[in-house]
Amino acid sequence: MKILLLADERSKRLKELLEQKPDIIFTLGDLESWMVPEIADVDIPKFGIFGNHENDDFFEKTGVKNIHLQSYEFQKMNIVGFQGCVRYKDRSLRTLYTQEEATDLIQDLPPSDILIAHCPPRGIHDSNDLSGQGFEGLLAYIKKYSPKYVFHGHTYPENVETDNLLISEIDGVRVVWSYGANIIEI
Repeated sequence: MKILLLADERSKRLKELLEQKPDIIFTLGDLESWMVPEIADVDIPKFGIFGNHENDDFFEKTGVKNIHLQSYEFQKMNIVGFQGCVRYKDRSLRTLYTQEEATDLIQDLPPSDILIAHCPPRGIHDSNDLSGQGFEGLLAYIKKYSPKYVFHGHTYPENVETDNLLISEIDGVRVVWSYGANIIEI
């Protein structure tokens, strides 16, 4: 399966990557519809979640299906989504969660083959500052269900393998950080 990952910024490579005919698109958050207009009319499955900087009309304008706290099957693989990041501001936005709030929501997610999220699991591709922390609940989810893949954006980890992609493994689960636009085959 060829997956187009989109997260956090407009990419000049998007048109070129769409020409590679991905099977599915995952939007991993912090995108506005003007950043990815090329995907609006693309007739392939598109699933996504909010990051911590979207407008409400993103999914409507791009044709992406919001799968926050939902599960969908594609090519015999179960895909689950979780939006947002750790609450780093005093004001309460719907996509900012305390560790406890996120853990409570995540524990109700069903098992999956693929988990898409904005924020990483705690301790993987995250940082010590509050805005870049990963969710403890996502780490617990990985340990409990062992999805094959976790795809996320949001952070800017060190030791990036390419300009915009970092793949790590924990307990047999491949955790993939993506920035901009990237194709990955699984």
